[in-house]
Amino acid sequence: LLIGSGSVSLLDLGAEARVTAVVPVGTAPIHAKFTPSGDAILAGNGLSQTISVIDVARAEVVETVALGTTIGPADVAIQP
Repeated sequence: LLIGSGSVSLLDLGAEARVTAVVPVGTAPIHAKFTPSGDAILAGNGLSQTISVIDVARAEVVETVALGTTIGPADVAIQP
C-alpha cells in the first residue's frame, strides 16, 4: 500500500514486489488502513475532507464519505 498525490497504490509483495493497481482517491490522501477482513481500505483524504472506501479485489473506490468538516482527517481508525 503506497499513498501518493491523489491516489493509493496496491502492491504485491511477492518475490518481485510490484504495483498491481493505482486507485484514484480524493485530494492529498494522508493515511490508509485495511479493514480487519482485508477486503477494503479506508483512505483519509486530507484536502478534500473525505474518506475513500477502496474495494481491494476490484481495485476501485466503492464509496466516498464526506466528513462535513473544513479540515481533512488526520488519521483513519477502524473499530471492529
